[in-house]
Amino acid sequence: MNSLMQQLFMIRDFSDSLITLDALQIVGSSSQPQAAPAANGGTLTPSGKSMMELENSSNQRPDMSENMLYQLQMIFASLRYSHRQYYDPRGFCQSF
Repeated sequence: MNSLMQQLFMIRDFSDSLITLDALQIVGSSSQPQAAPAANGGTLTPSGKSMMELENSSNQRPDMSENMLYQLQMIFASLRYSHRQYYDPRGFCQSF
């Protein structure tokens, strides 16, 4: 895994593009649940929440510690722009 990440990091176009992605926007657009009609006439999401509850909770920032893309961005950005010679990848490992 380490050698793969090193190879990807050394491809300058790839690592620069990955760093500039907006992980929060990607998470928000891909995790929008599809609504389904409920028995009582309301609208429920697959998680069982009503659309009203989902809209109220969508104003909160999602937990990025579990986002693998965000964690990979953190590794690449730290290696690219930090003066440190290492990065602790625990956040990336815990995002699996």
